[in-house]
Amino acid sequence: MFRTVAECLSGSQPFCYSEGMNTETGRRPEPRLGRKQDPSRSEAILAATRELLLERGHDRFTVQDVANRSEAGIGAIYRRWPNRESLVAEAIRAGGDLSYERSSDAEADLIDIVKNRAALATSHPDFIPGAVSAMRTHPEIQDAMRQIQTTDAYREILSRLVGADHPHLELLAELAPAIIVYRSVFGGPLDPEAFSQEILSLVHDLAPERER
Repeated sequence: MFRTVAECLSGSQPFCYSEGMNTETGRRPEPRLGRKQDPSRSEAILAATRELLLERGHDRFTVQDVANRSEAGIGAIYRRWPNRESLVAEAIRAGGDLSYERSSDAEADLIDIVKNRAALATSHPDFIPGAVSAMRTHPEIQDAMRQIQTTDAYREILSRLVGADHPHLELLAELAPAIIVYRSVFGGPLDPEAFSQEILSLVHDLAPERER
């Protein structure tokens, strides 16, 4: 029997997407009947979306571009994600592992994380400006960017350098990522090696020395 959109959205009829989207990924739920979705195809679509985000920025590619690069059909994409923004948001979250390998040397850890994140922004200059622009009108993308652009790693490293009780720990943790975003949107490219050393020098200047 034909189901209207209103019936499907109300949840009163079977065999519709009545359970809504996955609140964590933004994906459509798998249909109750028919062939199961291939996880490897979903990963290929997400990988292609991440590549295009980094290469071109948010506004410079289409779902058709994703389909072409992932060798998936448009229908396969829209069966998994209800719109382009949901796809982009999940691709950002899936590719947003900016963790670092902690060592016993906090200074080396700070240099490493700053250098790596500055290098990522410099080598993909369209990603951050495009994402910042998209955040204004697309809440899903805003949420995804906030999930990956945290200062947790910086805070952990700096707490070892200046002490977890330092009154300006939060401000110090925001220093490097704020400059990276500012330079990505308004300035020019950073020299990752020099920038990481400058951040370390600033931390030493702004925070008291302590035994390391």
